Amino acid sequence: MAGMKNIKWLSKALALCLIVISTSGCARILMGAMGLNQPKTLDDEQIARAAKKYGIPSNNSFVLDTNYYHYFRQMDSATHYASAKNHTQPLQALYYNRKGALVSFQVNCYAGGGFNLQWDQDSTFQEFPPKQQAPLDTIVPLRTQQAYMMPLKNTEQMPYEGHDYTVVVHWSRFFGRQSRRLIQFVQDNAALAGNKSVQVLYVNNDAIFGASEIEIVR
Repeated sequence: MAGMKNIKWLSKALALCLIVISTSGCARILMGAMGLNQPKTLDDEQIARAAKKYGIPSNNSFVLDTNYYHYFRQMDSATHYASAKNHTQPLQALYYNRKGALVSFQVNCYAGGGFNLQWDQDSTFQEFPPKQQAPLDTIVPLRTQQAYMMPLKNTEQMPYEGHDYTVVVHWSRFFGRQSRRLIQFVQDNAALAGNKSVQVLYVNNDAIFGASEIEIVR
């Protein structure tokens, strides 16, 4: 069977966002209601400014290498389609244990909601780590995730080791308020970890919206 190169990557919800953006008239009104910004690729300085605005520590800020999406194209589409689709969503919070295994996975397409994604539905974020939302898998262990995280100028050198949990948050300026809300939920949730050591790493993925080789689901 053909590999992942024939699979369309982003969710129907994201496709709808991009369709709306490409049309005039009510597009800006709808984008404003959802808290979205115009999509564009950001340089390091712009990412740093957006990160500061969203409450992201400068020493934990990264950019997602767009080759991350090509990583999934090497996989068998019949076996890994659902997992690959989840890992290529615009908003994610991935919770890894000390061994680098995924133990909690929060993804935008499972959050529900209307103009605001409801990350805490069913009190998901009221315990640490959060309750399972998206199905767990083993296709992106922490070391693989880190391999596609490019540090900004002020970011500490990886790997970050010795923590009980590592949380990787995928966010973008494009998703504006929705990114900010996810970040806040993750930060508030980390405060529930008690005596467990937790590091939160933030990965900006705005570059994907300017990458023509990344396709959208039908």
